Amino acid sequence: MNNPTWIVFLPPLLVLIITAITKRLNLAFIISICVAAFIATSGSIDSMIHLIGTRTFSQVTDIDYIYLYIFLLVIGIFIVLLDRTGGARAFAHTFTKHLRSAKAAESASLLVSAVLFIDDYLSNLTVGYVMRPITDRFHIPRVKLAYLVHSISIPLIILMPISSWVAMLTGELSNAGIMTVAEHQKTSLTGMKIVADPFFVFLASIPFIFYSFLALASVFVVIRKRISFGPMHTYEHIAATTDNLFGTKTVPLKPEAKPVDLHRTRASLIDFCIPITILIATFILRILYTGNYYLFGGTNSFINAFKNSDNSFLGIFMAGVACLVSGLCLALQRKKISWQDLPPIIREGISMMLPSVIMLILAKILSTIVRIDLNAGSYLATIMSHILTPSLVPGIFFVVSTITAFLMGTSWGTIALLLPMATPIIIAFAHVSLPTTTALVPLLFPALGAIFSGAICGDQLSPLSQTSLMAATSSGIDPMTHAKTQIPYAIPAIIASICSFILSGILAMHGVHYFTNCLISLSVGLALCCAELFCIDYAVNHFRNK
Repeated sequence: MNNPTWIVFLPPLLVLIITAITKRLNLAFIISICVAAFIATSGSIDSMIHLIGTRTFSQVTDIDYIYLYIFLLVIGIFIVLLDRTGGARAFAHTFTKHLRSAKAAESASLLVSAVLFIDDYLSNLTVGYVMRPITDRFHIPRVKLAYLVHSISIPLIILMPISSWVAMLTGELSNAGIMTVAEHQKTSLTGMKIVADPFFVFLASIPFIFYSFLALASVFVVIRKRISFGPMHTYEHIAATTDNLFGTKTVPLKPEAKPVDLHRTRASLIDFCIPITILIATFILRILYTGNYYLFGGTNSFINAFKNSDNSFLGIFMAGVACLVSGLCLALQRKKISWQDLPPIIREGISMMLPSVIMLILAKILSTIVRIDLNAGSYLATIMSHILTPSLVPGIFFVVSTITAFLMGTSWGTIALLLPMATPIIIAFAHVSLPTTTALVPLLFPALGAIFSGAICGDQLSPLSQTSLMAATSSGIDPMTHAKTQIPYAIPAIIASICSFILSGILAMHGVHYFTNCLISLSVGLALCCAELFCIDYAVNHFRNK
């Protein structure tokens, strides 16, 4: 579209509107793809079908994205395998068998969630189920358990350089025009904007994912200082005074989970630790090998090997396959599963992750059409450059990303939708010619951190998201109840994040060094978040004592 107008924003808006009305995200993406292609081809049906076919073919045949999709399916199978072997439960049991207080039980929930960082689905599904008998013993309401499980899993996983999110995030950065020259030569798409390795751009953006750090600090303060307010306080009071852990007039009739008998199930730490170790080791060794590390016959040091590594999706794919194969071999050798168990395990794992894979494919098709054929990002950049102060961009991105993820109920879909539109805006304020480098775009890392932060914030708070559903289900409560009780606890971190991103934008535009910017902005955010929590606690206690 040579002369874009406001109508190029219609497809992304349709995704939000249709999802809010129908609660069917994939349907929203399909309709929006058709509308975007219709606009891009000026209403020609034949051209519209051809454009959709071309963009779809380029996505499903790109070898890097094939590795990504297979990796996600492999991780799904591995999660089901861990559930069958009891490996994750055995791991959690080692941290919980000597607990003596409610504070210790809540802290243990955080620790188990943190260690299961490899995947948010794994963390949400496992920790709630494992910790329920333990938190029940200390009269901790189920809504509090769901809050603890959810508040650690999704904010933490995006900070981990080795997780099921890495391939998705690097893929979206590449799709937004951040890629190496070699990667650009392999793809049929045009529009390379920033010459950089997507993996290392993601690593550099991690310190600017302020909401994750603030959310983690917030839940730690809530536990250690026993802060309780809002609807959560009501549930905690009912649990402490009546032994009703659900806060309802009638306790659910569904039998509650009993403590895991590890001797009967023969669950062992080996079932969890060995595959996870192989996953991490395979990923790191491949980085070092392709980065020409001197121990593998190259000339680079450890750090330089990481910097110069060919970090294609093949690496994370190989690590995922090695993890699954080792887990299956171990389970078969230890007779935890039989050969007859393999088909249902594979089917269940694929069924769990397939909706996310389909959503990613549809989101990439839509974002490609919006970015390349509609030029929406460039048009939006032109508008924002005239009406916005550059320093406000990260803060605005955080708010927009949070609202989008909350309405859509997905962090991945939000990132896929917003990142290709945001990249031209970030570059426009740098006033540089394309392609450029990360050093010449001062707002890049704060803005990326803002988009990632908003995506996980909105996903965490949305009752429509899969992670909310999993955290609520594993804790034995209703998703709407979970959302209602955890939103007030997230508000201090949200307010502090907005302030941190605005400050970070100001510092970036004044040429403040990367590390100094991050340190100052995050420190201010942490101080503000903790101050908010302490003020809320003081005000609530003062009101109750009157």
